Amino acid sequence: LSAETPPTITISESRNLLGGTGTTGFRTWEACLQLGDFLCSSSCPPDLNLSNKTILELGCGTGYLSVLCAKYLKAAHVTTTDGFDNVVDDLDENFLLNDLEISPLIRTRLLKWGSGSFGDNCGNDETFLEGKAPDIILGADVTYDVAALPVLCETLQDLLEAYPNVQILIAST
Repeated sequence: LSAETPPTITISESRNLLGGTGTTGFRTWEACLQLGDFLCSSSCPPDLNLSNKTILELGCGTGYLSVLCAKYLKAAHVTTTDGFDNVVDDLDENFLLNDLEISPLIRTRLLKWGSGSFGDNCGNDETFLEGKAPDIILGADVTYDVAALPVLCETLQDLLEAYPNVQILIAST
């Protein structure tokens, strides 16, 4: 992206730090913004260029990164996931705000981490990633809860076993 035309992304989010269900997925957090800036910058290494790549986002929250990937970074396909139904349901509004509501480039899926959740929920489901192996897995602000780290690691291990050539990029502040 050029400095003259920075990406414009509109996101509807909650002012509350936690949603009624205890999720933090209704806000865009700092590591998400930082990862987005990095992916748009000239300092991003060429092997992380998302153009024509299939992206899987874990713990997507408001969907900011997925919108950025689909709309500005020219990803071939983005599957955006979260472990909370209400977070996944709310993504449609942010896709609509960014003219992606009917785009074949982006899909939402529920993905609960841990206990073989990838295999149980979607490993044998061709529709989960639209039949495409991910090239890059993104996660931003997914490591803040120490209690969630073991299940996140299990899910990442499952994904690496299913897709051994995938690159994983996790951002945390």
